[in-house]
Amino acid sequence: MQISKRAGFDPTIIVGTKLKEFSNSNCRVGKSRYLVIEADEWQASFLNYWPKIIVLTNIEKEHLDYYKNLNNILKTYKEYIGRLPKDGVLVANGDDKNIQKIISNFRFPISDFRFSKSKDAQKLRKILKVPGEYNVSNALAALAVARVLKIPDKISFKALSEYKGSWRRFEIKKFK
Repeated sequence: MQISKRAGFDPTIIVGTKLKEFSNSNCRVGKSRYLVIEADEWQASFLNYWPKIIVLTNIEKEHLDYYKNLNNILKTYKEYIGRLPKDGVLVANGDDKNIQKIISNFRFPISDFRFSKSKDAQKLRKILKVPGEYNVSNALAALAVARVLKIPDKISFKALSEYKGSWRRFEIKKFK
């Protein structure tokens, strides 16, 4: 999000939590044709979208009240990935075993990012202002998308270094 904005894409952005960069809102209305959305697998709601780029950070046993088991979750993710157009791109976490199970049969570009053995991860740990390995992993995913969009790394790393974090995630609260 920060990267695309800094690179001049001016996207509309909708995420699942409030962001400090958006004045504590979960959305930002841009002026371009680009839309960045945090699509959620809850009740297969991401099947309402037809993206050109999909980022998969992880697939876990979640929302079992709806899916019942991991196989149903994987099947739904396959359906979602299958919505990519021929010129679409899948950006996938190469370290996630469940993602690796489902992507091998697809015939479009796959750009994977790996937390393990990543020089980019080492650099991101130094520049990110938000703590935690999940934030490093998410930044790796953002960097992978930026590279797909041919955004120079210099712009990407600068934007990622300025990210302030999201509501209710590693916030420091002071109480009187």
